[in-house]
Amino acid sequence: MIQRSNKKGLILLIPPVADPTMPMLGPYVLAGSLKQSNIPVQVYDISIAFFKNALDTDCIRQCGSLSGTSADTIDSCLKMIQENMMIFDDKLRDMILAAQILTNIQKKIRFSTDDIQFPYSINSADQLKQAVVDLEWVSPLFMRQPFWQSISEDFIRYIGLSISYTSQLPSAFFIANLIRKFYPNKQIILGGAYFESYEISPVILLNNFLFIDKIIVGTGEKLLFDIIKDDNHDRRILYSDNSKYNFLPDFSGVQWDDYCAEKEMRVIPFSFRTRCYYGKCTFCSGDSQMPPYTFTQKRIQDIIRSLKQQCGEYGITHVYFTDAALPPVLLMTIAEEIAGKFCWGINARIEKDMTSEFFKKLFANGCRMLRIGMESASQTVLDRMNKGHHVEDYSAFLASAYSAGIKLHVYIMYGFPGEEESDRELTLVFLKKHLSKIYSYTISIFHAIPGTKIYNELIEAYHLESENLEMDINHYYYTEKKHQGLLQWVSRTDTVLDSLHSNRFCYGGRVFMGKPSLEQNSINKTVLQNCNYVSDKE
Repeated sequence: MIQRSNKKGLILLIPPVADPTMPMLGPYVLAGSLKQSNIPVQVYDISIAFFKNALDTDCIRQCGSLSGTSADTIDSCLKMIQENMMIFDDKLRDMILAAQILTNIQKKIRFSTDDIQFPYSINSADQLKQAVVDLEWVSPLFMRQPFWQSISEDFIRYIGLSISYTSQLPSAFFIANLIRKFYPNKQIILGGAYFESYEISPVILLNNFLFIDKIIVGTGEKLLFDIIKDDNHDRRILYSDNSKYNFLPDFSGVQWDDYCAEKEMRVIPFSFRTRCYYGKCTFCSGDSQMPPYTFTQKRIQDIIRSLKQQCGEYGITHVYFTDAALPPVLLMTIAEEIAGKFCWGINARIEKDMTSEFFKKLFANGCRMLRIGMESASQTVLDRMNKGHHVEDYSAFLASAYSAGIKLHVYIMYGFPGEEESDRELTLVFLKKHLSKIYSYTISIFHAIPGTKIYNELIEAYHLESENLEMDINHYYYTEKKHQGLLQWVSRTDTVLDSLHSNRFCYGGRVFMGKPSLEQNSINKTVLQNCNYVSDKE
């Protein structure tokens, strides 16, 4: 609970679905910044509580009643809880079980610990409105959460919802609408990473969902402070000018026991809050809302010293660095300053000066995973992307990091403009050859992000005006046939990489938790088998 104060206060909510293994970074950075200005603030991870409530028999009965589900199905779900809760002995598997139960109640929506998927895309206001309606039956899972007691306090005037992914939009807007109904005088503010590469623009969202008061695009510390300081702040869309930074989040209010990390493990995300040092890839925004890369070794050392102090205070054992990429010299500075005080993983680019000795030093100082944007094994595609990589360097990089004991997560992208099937075949052949060196992977289908070079090139190619686009540029770029063809390549690649982990199990705290158990895999397969979900372009 936030202590009473004569000051105006803020509650920050993390809507489903967020990382089940660790707290999200953004809300706690905001909390740290606002607390420095003596503004009362509390963060609630309603994503974690959502799945906990889904294992409550009373909640399940209420949800089943609202959804019109048959009594036999509800009884089956309750039996599943009774039987499996005695078998599963860790929180992550409990959450996966909760997701399966929700999926079984209303099969048209697929729930998992990573997202909520609907049988239609969510890239227009009308589709989002439909998704909000389709979530009404899970309202008991939200109404029994502890944040309502804090919202009722008179001095709490602002409610912020942090949205990182498109899949969080429906639940975030559903919760916002509930808050507006019960507390019409509270200001509701949206922010988060979604609004830096959105599919539905902030203007469209505000015009169609009148219960939202403001949207913040970019870092929110200074903007939130300005809003709270001036109740009459009349702008509805606010863009960050990156004029204030607070590198250390405040994790003092985290309910650590709610998260699904392994025993004796506490994981946090952390960011140095700067853009990628390379910043030339034509498809990547490079964390465009962050300031330009300007870090010195001394600045890195100061930040890591403060981070180690906080890790010691809260018993944090692992840190998941979220930054796009830092250059090798600063990666080594980070490693030497951490000196094995906690385990960590980070994004990196493939560079020639990353030798076997380089990787051995990283490992000795706590580095356990590097996430690398390989994208393609076709030099033609890499050149079109202006990636700055050479395919001939990939093999040595993978071998050296692997031999040092560092896990490698590779990002693969299909569908970049100009890519041919022969280019994708080169990527597939490369992955087959280096399968033993890769720990996990993400496969994405190219999506043009507003503000990137390739986005502007597509706007010009289709003779469009970005200011007047009524829908995402990617809907012009993709035909259904083309998209389905790319999905077949994703499926082929998944088959080749079947012995590895997809991104579903290898981000956040799960990077450090080892392979997902067979029980977890079997539960997820059951979710898919029992759900009448029809895949779409997303």
